[in-house]
Amino acid sequence: MRASRGEKHLSGEETLVPRRDARRTVRTLLSRPVENGTESDKIVLTRERIDGKSVREVAALPVRSLEFGEVGPAREEMRSLLILSGVSPEAAAKGLRHIGRRPIAGAAILDAVTGDRLDPKPSKGVRVTRVGWAPRARAAQVRALAKSGVRHHRAIEALALASKISRSGAVAEVCRSDDPAYLAGYAASKKIGYVRLTPVKEGGDARGGRAVFVKRREARAVISFLVERPVVVDRPGSVGA
Repeated sequence: MRASRGEKHLSGEETLVPRRDARRTVRTLLSRPVENGTESDKIVLTRERIDGKSVREVAALPVRSLEFGEVGPAREEMRSLLILSGVSPEAAAKGLRHIGRRPIAGAAILDAVTGDRLDPKPSKGVRVTRVGWAPRARAAQVRALAKSGVRHHRAIEALALASKISRSGAVAEVCRSDDPAYLAGYAASKKIGYVRLTPVKEGGDARGGRAVFVKRREARAVISFLVERPVVVDRPGSVGA
C-alpha cells in the first residue's frame, strides 16, 4: 500500500499473508493512512499472488530497546551501532543524514564504505516487498514486544522488514519513521540484531526514511533479494532490555 498527496509520498506498508487472510489485510492496510493522520489524496494497493515454493522462511532478529532523554544521544548510538555492524563512519553519517530528509517511497542503498548511493533510481529508492509474518509467529512476537512496553503496530512491521533485509547480504540498516507522532527508529544487522531507539527525532517531524548499507560488488544481488524474494518470518525473535 502506498499513500500520497500530489507527487509527495506519505506512507506505505507491505505484507505477505495466507490467501484466507487477504481481505482482512486489505481493510487493515487501507485504514493505515487515516490512523497515521496523513491527508492523502491517493491510495494505491496492490495484491499479488506468490508461489509458495519460492518463499524463504526466517526467524525474526533478536530485539532490544534503548531509551534516551533526548534526540542527540539516541542518534549518536545509532551511528555507533552501524559502525559496530561494519559500516564506515563516513557511510554511517551519510545514512543518518538520508533518513532525516523528506521521505521517498523506498530504501536508499548505500555503499557501506563510501556512503555513495547505489540504487538505480535515487529519487524513489528500492521498495522492500514480499515480506510478512506467519500468523503464530506474529502473535507470539506481538506478545513479547508488548511485555517490554512496545505496542505500536509499526514496530512489528519494521521487525519483519529488518529480518528480511538482514538475510539479503546487506551489512546493516538504519530507519526512522516519517510518522510525525512516532519518535522511535532502529538500527539492525545480523551482528547487532534489531535495536530500537527512542527518541530519534522531535515530535511533529515528518521526515524519515530507510538506508540499507551494502558491499558495492553485492549491491545488485541485494536489491534483487529485497524486491523479488518472498520471505515469511516464521519464528519470533527474543526480546531483551
